[in-house]
Amino acid sequence: MYAFAGATDGANPRGGLIQGADGNLYGTTSQGGAAGAGTVFQLTPAGTLTVVYAFTGANDGGYPYAGVIQGADGNFYGTTYQGGASGAGTVFRLTPTGTITVLYAFTGGADGAYPYGGVILGTDGNLYGTASQGGAANAGIVFQLTPDGTLTALHAFAGGATDGTYPLGGLIQGSDGNFYGTTLFGGSADSGTVFQVTPAGTTSILYAFTGANDGAYPYAGVIHASDGNFYGTSQSGGAFGAGTAFRLTTKPSLITWNTPALIVYGTPLGDAQLNATASVPGVFTYTPPAGTVLHAGSQTLTVSFTPTDTTLPPTTWTVTLTVTQATPVVTWTPPAPIVYGTPLSSTQLRARANVEGTFTYDPPAGAVVGVGSQTLSATFTPADAVDYTTVTRVVTLDVAQATPVITWYPAAIASGMALGSAQLNATANTAGTFVYDPPAGTVLGVGSQTLTVTFTPTDTADYTTASASATLTVAIAGTSGGGNEYPLQFRPASGARGLVVAGYALAADPVRGTIVVGNCSYYTVRSGSGRGGGYRTITTYYNQTCTWDPYGNLLNVASGAPTIPAPIAIKGTQTIYAANQGIYTGTDSALPGGGFVYTSGSHYSWLTPNAYTVIQQALYTVTVTLKSDGDIPLTVSSVQASALAGQASVTSTTCSGQIAIGSTCSATVTYDPTRLRSATGLTYDTLDIHVNSDAGRTLDFVQRYTIVLTPSNTTDDD
Repeated sequence: MYAFAGATDGANPRGGLIQGADGNLYGTTSQGGAAGAGTVFQLTPAGTLTVVYAFTGANDGGYPYAGVIQGADGNFYGTTYQGGASGAGTVFRLTPTGTITVLYAFTGGADGAYPYGGVILGTDGNLYGTASQGGAANAGIVFQLTPDGTLTALHAFAGGATDGTYPLGGLIQGSDGNFYGTTLFGGSADSGTVFQVTPAGTTSILYAFTGANDGAYPYAGVIHASDGNFYGTSQSGGAFGAGTAFRLTTKPSLITWNTPALIVYGTPLGDAQLNATASVPGVFTYTPPAGTVLHAGSQTLTVSFTPTDTTLPPTTWTVTLTVTQATPVVTWTPPAPIVYGTPLSSTQLRARANVEGTFTYDPPAGAVVGVGSQTLSATFTPADAVDYTTVTRVVTLDVAQATPVITWYPAAIASGMALGSAQLNATANTAGTFVYDPPAGTVLGVGSQTLTVTFTPTDTADYTTASASATLTVAIAGTSGGGNEYPLQFRPASGARGLVVAGYALAADPVRGTIVVGNCSYYTVRSGSGRGGGYRTITTYYNQTCTWDPYGNLLNVASGAPTIPAPIAIKGTQTIYAANQGIYTGTDSALPGGGFVYTSGSHYSWLTPNAYTVIQQALYTVTVTLKSDGDIPLTVSSVQASALAGQASVTSTTCSGQIAIGSTCSATVTYDPTRLRSATGLTYDTLDIHVNSDAGRTLDFVQRYTIVLTPSNTTDDD
């Protein structure tokens, strides 16, 4: 009818012809045409050829290997092996008048590449075909293309023993609605296959060529005959190695295997997934097998079915199983309540998971959260992010109000003095206001007095109101006479009485080593006679500077108050006003306001705001404690006691021999000031407890006392 000249009329037609609705024949040439990239032509029954369209090899495509089909709309549909936007082939629509539309241009990726076969029109109105390459394994695909150009890869060939490779022929749609075709390679002998694909994409290998007498390497597709069998050709194999024409016997619905319901990672494959059935007896072999745990994602399950009836071919079927990520099991016991100010730590942030991973907490460790019911959040990120999801858990933490910490060391005062800032000097660990009872300006009686304070924090949301108490010692004012009449003397004044001492400090002296300087007040009485008879004049001196020797003897009085130095440290009940003055080491078990100070040198090298502890004239038992806190054990050879004016003796001691590091020992001493006398009703004494080491070193525990004498021991007859 027509011989192609290889010019603009086209050359090398590879696809077959169809008869159009107008009675003419339509086909393609793989080459030739105006651009040499192939044509779509019309041939009349009389042999007249018309080029309907000449491909340019550019975006419109080029080199069509398959023929065309005519749709119900009268247009023609086909494929080009190359060309298109990516050069990987196209699917086109062509009107009878020669207007072309590229419905889809293959990219060469997951959507396939280089369609060798043509397309068919499915019963659902969509186009179906194959691409010889591309797809996930670059082994070709079976695709669906909607009229508006949306492409879906129904199956991506994987090659190997259970799947095909490189489908070159086109598809047919069987009476069962499934699609059938061939692959050039793949199968158990890598000699090609005949496959079935359902509209949903489930693929099964109906036959794998062995390359022997059954044939090998089918280029074209198959037809489905009225007897229910499939017929086709293979390019090689057969008895003479020159190819075969074959018949493939099948039975409808030989295998049924519905897509399994999704499972969660960690679920082993079992009967709920591996549940294919067949209409004839046979053996199922699943890949992967039962018991396998698959990773999360879309997984392919394959079954090979070998019928008992050997006249039936083995069949392979695949389904897709969706494995979802598992949710880690995170446990987090609600933490115990805490007090405001407690930073978050592992005690509260202690979530646990059943798999490896990391926790991120909000708020993080170290954060201080407010009072009330607080929400803590933990986000767990699994180390295996493929199979496990990220999980967030929350717990509630109750945060209680904190009780402010009040520190209060009131300075002792003499009787007659009003409470002031030196006594009402409490501090707290947060801002707020103090209310004292009794308030500033109050004059208290002699003895141990209890002061109380109520603290109201500024931050009432996070802190409670708090109260504290402290003991204040109010001493009886010391008194002294003038001249040489009394133990406490001073020059140049004479006749001083009612001596009151408000505070002490140390000063160096070139003769005595140390002198004591304090704030003192006193009065004098002057008597005489005159024309009207005798008279007495009383003069009072306030805030004077008095100087004593180390034994309490008053040396001098100067006008004006001394400057009180700032203390260096406060240790226990002792306020230290000079450097290197020892440490607070023990408790006084009998005397009020007690506590001893250990000194490494002279026992007059320390002083407190009120150097003397006021005690009543009575017999006392005093216990002190010594701790061996050096880097070698303390060895004690003896313990002795002495008093400057009274009597002292050691009644018992555990300080003997070697005292292990970190251990303590104690000494009990009887102190007797009952024989002391004074005209003023007060006297002064110093008690020393000496602990002697075997190296000859003496450790002194020292305390001074102002002793209030009994009336019988007071000799003042002024």
